[in-house]
Amino acid sequence: MSFAAATFSQTNSPGRGLSAPVDVDRTVTAILVRSGDQGTLQILKRAFSAHGGYTLVDTMRNASFAIKVDPLGGAGARVQISSG
Repeated sequence: MSFAAATFSQTNSPGRGLSAPVDVDRTVTAILVRSGDQGTLQILKRAFSAHGGYTLVDTMRNASFAIKVDPLGGAGARVQISSG
């Protein structure tokens, strides 16, 4: 699957059509995602893979950040972010 890069611009004035380019950082950050809950881990992997700004790695040695999310009760989550 491949995606084409989108062109970004912003309209400064309604009706006048003034546009200015928006700088987009195309840096890809290597991250490790963790969770004690398999369902949460699968959601994290899917979400960060789809985002495009992140690449998933298997070890902290290769990661810039580790993101750990564990469910708390029925409507909460504990999020822990650490740097590599």
